[in-house]
Amino acid sequence: MDSCCSSSSSRYLHPSRSLDGWFAQPDYDNIKFAEYLNGFMREYQSTLLQPKLRYTVLKEADIREHQLQCMTEVCSKLCVSRSSAIILLRHCNWNVSMLFDKWFEEEDDVRNKLGLFRKVPLVDRSAGSFTCEICFETCDAGGDLSISSNFCGHFYCIACWATYVSESISNDGVGCLSLKCPHPGCGAAVGEDLILSVLVTKLNGDADKAKHSQYLLRSYVEDSKGKRKWCPSPGCDYVVDFVGGYGTCDVSCLCSYRFCSNCPEVTVR
Repeated sequence: MDSCCSSSSSRYLHPSRSLDGWFAQPDYDNIKFAEYLNGFMREYQSTLLQPKLRYTVLKEADIREHQLQCMTEVCSKLCVSRSSAIILLRHCNWNVSMLFDKWFEEEDDVRNKLGLFRKVPLVDRSAGSFTCEICFETCDAGGDLSISSNFCGHFYCIACWATYVSESISNDGVGCLSLKCPHPGCGAAVGEDLILSVLVTKLNGDADKAKHSQYLLRSYVEDSKGKRKWCPSPGCDYVVDFVGGYGTCDVSCLCSYRFCSNCPEVTVR
């Protein structure tokens, strides 16, 4: 009996035996991994609940129709000209809702920033003559040889205006849509109406008008902050418009080219 007790005691109570098995320490590595795994699964499950990124492919006619719809809505609701609507829409990445929010919150700030000045100096050019400050030729102020921006009172001869506009179209790319009055220190906007009217007087005016029209189309894509992208396939002129959702997706263009929506390739033409 004593030997049995002695054997039992030595098995459970012998001082040389470790008690770690009885009071095991937690395995922190496993705990951290479990926490990481739980967090990963929660994030993964939340992404499954989000709507997938969606897109539509636009042809040139589609883009011009969308632009016209945007311009018509802005002209109607803000009572501004088409030229002003273009300038405003480009400022807001062709996002009509964003434009309305900014306009109704801070119209004066938007006008001043873009050169759409409300108070235009009244300059009487109905009679006499004036000297163009670019070519220094004397012009008939009462005729059709002088013109100014709609947002300032700085007059220049038609020939100088045409050269100024044409050089911007040739050298500035899409930047020609942000043209300002050439008078030093004047930030008045030069709109589409003035640009097209002076190009009529140039021999290559039709070519410049066509380029200007293409830059306007490009701005719908390149001002969109990634919402719209050119198809990266060489020679393809289609545009992918991402219309909602999250994450990335595989895009299949109408030209049959496939690419990832997050691919950084060709975004500027």
